[in-house]
Amino acid sequence: MKKINLFQFQQSLMRYNKRIMVKTNSKKRQLIIKNKPSLNFNTSIQKNNHLSYRPDIDGLRTVAVCIVIVFHAWPNMLTGGLIGVDVFFAISGYLISGIIIKKCRKNSFSFIDFYSRRIRRIYPALLCILFFVLIIAMSKLLAR
Repeated sequence: MKKINLFQFQQSLMRYNKRIMVKTNSKKRQLIIKNKPSLNFNTSIQKNNHLSYRPDIDGLRTVAVCIVIVFHAWPNMLTGGLIGVDVFFAISGYLISGIIIKKCRKNSFSFIDFYSRRIRRIYPALLCILFFVLIIAMSKLLAR
């Protein structure tokens, strides 16, 4: 059996869908559309370059974060709580790879654009946390 990667599989599905769309101009239009495969990898991708809001994914992220918080607050209560980090990273990887795949299909992917978006989103929270940790650390160190 020949192994193909996900991108090749999606490309072959797209070619198959185009062949069906060409045949829809014939008199058998209704029959062909009914038999069209329902596999669509872009159901959650809007016309812009971002994924649409998915409450199921948001719920999984919430559960993952809560598991990590409970594990750090009460380590004896929940063993193996760091699995929440793995779940969170897997979800993030799914969302980010969806954005990258869509950009690659349009031939508009750029590492600079990709990382600048991540920096604009993450750095404000990072700088805020670093600032407050610095203030608390300095007050604790100077209190001695």
